[in-house]
Amino acid sequence: LLQGLLPLFSPIRLEDFLALSGHGLLSAQIWLLVTYLFLHGGVFHLLMNMLGLYFFGPELEQLLGRGRFVACYLLCGAIGGLGWILIGAGTWSRCVGASGAVYGLLGLFAALFPHRRITLLLLIFPVTMTARTMVLVLGGLSLLFLLDAHRTIADAAHLAGGLAGYLYG
Repeated sequence: LLQGLLPLFSPIRLEDFLALSGHGLLSAQIWLLVTYLFLHGGVFHLLMNMLGLYFFGPELEQLLGRGRFVACYLLCGAIGGLGWILIGAGTWSRCVGASGAVYGLLGLFAALFPHRRITLLLLIFPVTMTARTMVLVLGGLSLLFLLDAHRTIADAAHLAGGLAGYLYG
């Protein structure tokens, strides 16, 4: 809310101070590995990330406990951000969003419950698959999308965060 409202009243944009960038990390602003998770590129971006958190987070939090769940979420987000910087970012590019952390939770879920059946609604068609298959498909799509140099979505963060979550699991 603050990210959207602040520019209406001030020339200050939160992205200028809290978004992840290679330049910021080279300037020793290591907090950007966490703060970028709390900014988003619009309402739809926020909604998609929060849906993933809503559907997979509660069971993982109950299993891990709040402290380990939050640690895993933040760790996967930070590793996702590092993956984005190492694989897909320019020094001055900026990254926002919790997608790397949410993909980390998906990877964790697939590691802990690989045979759990998940039903997704794709367009209007229900598609059922195992958690492992879902994560492999999402990871494969992110890997494929990495080849598109004009894409503005941090697919490298998805891959790195998802792998971190799977290994954490």
